[in-house]
Amino acid sequence: MAEKGTGLFLGGTEITALQNNKFVFANPFTEGPSYIVRNDPYSASLVTAQPMNLFSGEFGMSNYYDSVDGYVRGDNTNYSLVPSGSTAYYFPSASVVDSGSYDFATDSGYTTSVSQENDSNLGIISTADYEIGAQNFVVEFWFNPRQATANPPYHMWCFGTDTSGDRLTIQYSQGSEFRFYINGNNGWVTTPTFTGTLNQWYHVAFSKSGTSVNVYLNGNRIGNGTRATTVNSPTNNMYELVGVKNGTNNDGVRKTVQDYRVYMGTDKGYTGATITVPDSIIEKI
Repeated sequence: MAEKGTGLFLGGTEITALQNNKFVFANPFTEGPSYIVRNDPYSASLVTAQPMNLFSGEFGMSNYYDSVDGYVRGDNTNYSLVPSGSTAYYFPSASVVDSGSYDFATDSGYTTSVSQENDSNLGIISTADYEIGAQNFVVEFWFNPRQATANPPYHMWCFGTDTSGDRLTIQYSQGSEFRFYINGNNGWVTTPTFTGTLNQWYHVAFSKSGTSVNVYLNGNRIGNGTRATTVNSPTNNMYELVGVKNGTNNDGVRKTVQDYRVYMGTDKGYTGATITVPDSIIEKI
């Protein structure tokens, strides 16, 4: 677990914390906990950061799927994400990351994640705002499968429509494996079969560094390969986050998702055999 910032104390209560190299104050006289965004050394490259928990009245949030990227960067301007599909297919879940030393309920005050399935997604980013091109990038999040993958693949990130050859797609596939696809001309980067336990949390990360792509599970690399340097622009001009927009009700395996983050312009150093799994986007002080 990450350390909290060194600050001022009133009695035994910490009333400041270091956030993005600035001291922020918490009111020790209010009821309940206070929250801050956790420092992120790669915040300048952060595109979206969705805790999947509604911290009501904090960080510009009004919905449980809102991004708090602006508050992580320090400009306080969050990217507006609008989900697509029936609300029966995306909704709050009481399951919260609890894996090893990561306990988001106790340490960070999370009370929900988001359950998502079928023909739906949790937001769209226009390529007019963020074009990948030849940039490095990282997509990472916590993932809790709630069914075996008997259905067609679950799209973890889709850049372009599922039927387009010019696309980037990250999937959890029918064969219980993670796979990574760029531009349709090099085939899939596929991991060994993932025999995860249902209703258990796993951290998943995908990175592109130059022509190298990597897939990580709980901090360990489980797949890698070489693919095109430049990601082609899709015909529909959008990135689809956590799900699929133009699919069918079989295109989304049931799962819960927490702390979904997208970075462009950095690989975060996710290039070796192991990575350090980041702590929660939000922390309780």
